[in-house]
Amino acid sequence: VTVGLGQSTPLTVTLSAAAPAGGVIVTLSSSDPSKVTVTPSSVTIAAGQTTPAVQPQISGINIGSANISASAPGFDGASAAVQVTATVGFSPSSLSIIGTATQNFTLTLSAAAPTGGVTVNLSSSNTAAATVPATVTFAAGATTATVPVTGVAQGSAAIHASALPYIADASGNVTVTPGNIYVPGPNPITIQVGQSVAFAVSLGSAAPAGGVTITLTSNDP
Repeated sequence: VTVGLGQSTPLTVTLSAAAPAGGVIVTLSSSDPSKVTVTPSSVTIAAGQTTPAVQPQISGINIGSANISASAPGFDGASAAVQVTATVGFSPSSLSIIGTATQNFTLTLSAAAPTGGVTVNLSSSNTAAATVPATVTFAAGATTATVPVTGVAQGSAAIHASALPYIADASGNVTVTPGNIYVPGPNPITIQVGQSVAFAVSLGSAAPAGGVTITLTSNDP
């Protein structure tokens, strides 16, 4: 049985034979209520019936799994495995990064993260082009988290996020292009012996956070 994070679904309880006179009370419990809860904790099946008038509900509290057990006097017990799943998605679907700048994806979770948050694994398909942290955590109550992506060198990469088997893989695309340095003005520059002139240098795009250091050298000092 699969239930979405923050969602509920009926759990079908059925007797193998009709309930005797006086009916049957079926007791229900979860092996891990921090992952899955079941309500109510018991249901009554009327005499002559095999199912309760209203089926119990299971609710996904946190990603993971738990077993729901059912027992009743005179009947063999039964259990059902329940998985709590969620989905994530990247916004925007792609990023363009210049040089070694850092830009952010927004990762969206399909439901608000429970107490303790939800941690998702991150990876880059091409760390020679772009890198990401190993994980990102959705804070309790949050549905979004920021994924910083840092350019390394010209190229492209797919950034992946997942927490298998409960959160399926999602990806966003990154393209890294080299930054350009411009030296406006005449070329060559004419300068008299013993004199100095300003040497203008500019970037083709704004410097990223932390700035950019440009190294200057002469081929004949």
